[in-house]
Amino acid sequence: MQANILGEDAGAVIVQVFDNNDVEHALAIESDGEIQEHGQEGYPDNPKERTNEEDETVSQARRFARWHVYREKGYDTVPASENPDRIAGVLLAILDLDQAEFEEYFGTLCRQVGSRDLADVEPPLDLPPEVYNEQFIVYHQHVYLEDGLETIQQEIRQAGSGVLTEQTIQELVTTDSQNFFSKAACKGARGLSV
Repeated sequence: MQANILGEDAGAVIVQVFDNNDVEHALAIESDGEIQEHGQEGYPDNPKERTNEEDETVSQARRFARWHVYREKGYDTVPASENPDRIAGVLLAILDLDQAEFEEYFGTLCRQVGSRDLADVEPPLDLPPEVYNEQFIVYHQHVYLEDGLETIQQEIRQAGSGVLTEQTIQELVTTDSQNFFSKAACKGARGLSV
């Protein structure tokens, strides 16, 4: 997919997207990610009349347009659960927790996950027996950061600059492939506490 920002009008960013079928989409996206308008001539306008593939392509164009506006304009247009900066911010916040704080926030989840494979761990939550018959069980825990997106982005840049200095980048670039991952892991582990 390719996208171009054509301008801003009435509080929305106007984006042109060419999908993988070379169909042109024109979207008006508000700064919070709300799509005011979406026009295209390659697929039925009524979603019920689209094939699954056509519907997915239209959805991908919408997501890509939001992503493009986020990266090019800095507006918070990508949902928090899909926003890489917010996800990285959550990771940094978790890494910054000491053991007691981690246990307070994530202890129940850890014991529940561990109870599936470790006989000596009692599950803290009583789940229906049929759940355990499934091959895969997915546990979710909601995490909320109080900081705004700009603060989160700044903290990510600061964390990255502390790990990836000019010297460490040069070392990683000049290392051979056998030692790359061990050096990268070592450099990344500095300054992180669990």
